[in-house]
Amino acid sequence: MTRIEILCLSSMRLRTYIMFLAATCMHAVEALSVRICDTDFDASPIKVFVRGEYTKTKTDHFVYLTDEAAKQLNDWLQYKNRTRRVCHVDKEKGNTITNTELQQEMALAEEKVIVFV
Repeated sequence: MTRIEILCLSSMRLRTYIMFLAATCMHAVEALSVRICDTDFDASPIKVFVRGEYTKTKTDHFVYLTDEAAKQLNDWLQYKNRTRRVCHVDKEKGNTITNTELQQEMALAEEKVIVFV
């Protein structure tokens, strides 16, 4: 794949994986075994610890990410850990309720219960 083809991938997860493989020259299994705690984001360039149990030579070693791959990895982690809007469908009224609207309705219902008790 060319750089342009990689950047045009619609899946951010796949784009990050392929850029990670290209930047580090790791085998697929080695890249899949990397955990967040194996990555030193404070180092410049970013340093990634590869555990020996997944390497061909069975030795631990470090690889370094390019700036472009590091940015893509950071973008992916922000996307993956984003807060998501949860929606519920009100079957009686036929409309969609967001999580915050649902919490507000529940708070109002609790207030009504307290008043009647």
